[in-house]
Formats: sequence, C-alpha cells, structure tokens
Amino acid sequence: MATGGLFLYRALEQHLPNILGRRYRELYFENGSVIPTIADLEPGAAEVVRDTVDEVGDADIIGDGAFDIPIVDISASEDRYKTFMIASGFSFTFQQERAYEFANKNTQILDRKMKLARRSIAERHNRIAAYGDARLGVTGFVNNAAVALNNSSFNPNTATEDDLQGFFVDELKAAHRNSNNVEMPMDVLIPSGLYFQLIRKRIPNTSMTVLTYIKEALSQEGVNFNIMKCLECDSANLEARGVQAGGTNKDRIIFYTKDPDVVERHIELPQLMSNDWVTVKDGRRVYPMFSCTTQTIINYPGAFRYSDVTKVA
Repeated sequence: MATGGLFLYRALEQHLPNILGRRYRELYFENGSVIPTIADLEPGAAEVVRDTVDEVGDADIIGDGAFDIPIVDISASEDRYKTFMIASGFSFTFQQERAYEFANKNTQILDRKMKLARRSIAERHNRIAAYGDARLGVTGFVNNAAVALNNSSFNPNTATEDDLQGFFVDELKAAHRNSNNVEMPMDVLIPSGLYFQLIRKRIPNTSMTVLTYIKEALSQEGVNFNIMKCLECDSANLEARGVQAGGTNKDRIIFYTKDPDVVERHIELPQLMSNDWVTVKDGRRVYPMFSCTTQTIINYPGAFRYSDVTKVA
C-alpha cells in the first residue's frame, strides 16, 4: 500500500519564487557615495595624467616712469597616477554544466556566479579607494599623507552635547583657516559609534539631536554640512588596514568636499574577459572578470582634514 496517501508530499508544496542569499552592506567608497567616480578609464591605459599649473606673482605701488614692475609667472607640470586591474572569476565543471542544463538552471546559476564575482571586485575597489594598498605604494581616501591630521585628545564618550557640537565647529574652522580661507569642507565621514552618539544625545531643553543641531546651525551660516557614518573610519578597521598602529584605539573623522575637482576616481566598469581568455583545463571552464581603477586622487589636500578622536565605546 502506498505510504504517501493520495498525493506525494512534494505535490503539496508551494515553491516561493525568491531565492534568499547573503545580504551585503553598501560600498560607499566604490559606488560614488563618498568619492566622485567617473567610468571613463580607457582600456589599456597604464597611467592617467593631469596637467597642473603653478602661479606666482605680486603687485606693488610704483612711481611715474618706474620700470621695476613686479612680474607674475606660471609654470606647468603634471601629476601621474597608475591604474590597477582587479580581477575575479567563476567556473563550472563539465558535470556541473550538464546538471544545470538538465535542471534548466544554467542561466540562473551563471547570473548568480557572475554577480558574486562582481561583488568581490567591488569590495576590492572599495578597499583600495578607502585605504590604498601598501604593496602598490599607494594610499587612499582615509590615509593620504598630504592631508593635515589632528591627533586630538577629544573624547566623545565623556563629552557633553555642547562639547560635541563645539568640536565639529572648531575642526571646520581649523580646516578653513589652514587653507587661507579658501576651502570650506561641506562633507564629513564619522565612525558609526560616534554617529549614533550624535543622534542619541539631545540639546538640553529641546527635542533636537546634536546631529540635527550641528547641521542646522551651520546651514544658517551658508554651510550645507553633510554628516555620514562610515565603517572605514572605525578604530578596528584603521588598525587592521595599517592606517594606525595596533592599540591606538582612535576613530578618524574626515572633513572634505565631495567635488570631482577636489577628489576623484576613474574606473573601467567590471566586465567579462573575451572568450579568447576563457580557460578550459581538466574538465573545468573558468570565466575571468575584471575592472580597472586609479587610486583615489586627492587634487586639493587643503580641502581635507583628518581628526583622530578617542573611539566611542
């Protein structure tokens, strides 16, 4: 006698259409949220070159008929930045391809494997954009040596609401003055712990958070301040990537202006290598994917300021 009753168990199952996979965080340094990123890198370019001009000169009061007139002059040079190829790939064995075709899942599995390879490339893009790569001798957005660094004793854990808002105003003022009042950073990256500290604490006798107060107070002065939490600014990641020595226990706050004239990246979009470069060996076919990028290019370090503060507990 049949043990499954009138129907087999699978005949009574409803198959849901969505497939659950791993969820990933946003890669803010890769996707253009932090750094203006332009997909204009030409195939095969080993370097990108930017012409620069230096200008010197002065003026003075002179008498009638005088010939000792101050002269202005310019000199031209260029900045060079290497490009890097980032690669990943996916593969199928002979039997896997046959099994996927048998199950009519070949296209679906191909898409998911390709998506995973793209993600791995994007994560490497994000890391290089943020921290550079010591093996290549390049730095990133978070650790550029030309940017002024304030190794502050400020401790957000014990700071009052007034101390917190005062710290941001003072750091912004320092960045502005250090650039001879040329630059006014409009964007700030802060560690995630500090971000939640700013939204947890409220200005006394009001319902306004410290975060909102800082933004609104500065907007009244014509500064459209944008504060964004950033995992790459956390102490643990700074130490893990060699930006700080182990045991430093400091988060990094970054003041900057999100403007392609100030900071930029140039990339070649992720893509499959042509079929000529597909490898077949011992019953396995390997499909390589790649993307090319420059390092993070900071054209005006004076528009940046790093502030290291005690990490938020």
